[in-house]
Amino acid sequence: MTAFNRDLQPIVRGDTKQIERVFTGLPAGVTIDRAWLTVKEDASSTDPGLFQITITTAIAPVGRISDATTTDGRLGMYFNINSTQTAAATAGRRYVYDIQARDGATSEVYTLVMGTVTFVDQITAAS
Repeated sequence: MTAFNRDLQPIVRGDTKQIERVFTGLPAGVTIDRAWLTVKEDASSTDPGLFQITITTAIAPVGRISDATTTDGRLGMYFNINSTQTAAATAGRRYVYDIQARDGATSEVYTLVMGTVTFVDQITAAS
């Protein structure tokens, strides 16, 4: 069920970035009520690491779970990473990330994807 070694495309420091994902392979009948995108220097760093974004099914600036049930075999969600969060990263450093989701009925947590992400410096410092 967990997708390993799914590296994200490099993210430009100081930019905003939306990470949108559709997941399959969860057990039928799961309804997700909360999901987390966590980016850390290494897996042993304490939460929130570099940053952690928590989303629910409510529309919010940080993102949203757009398809929360597995009745069709899929879950959909997106996370909005803001410019302050990306600016805090060190350019060229490889960070680890994961996306986890919680079943609202059972409180079971599923790790949906794990991988790495690198941040790069801007070329134009637009303001």
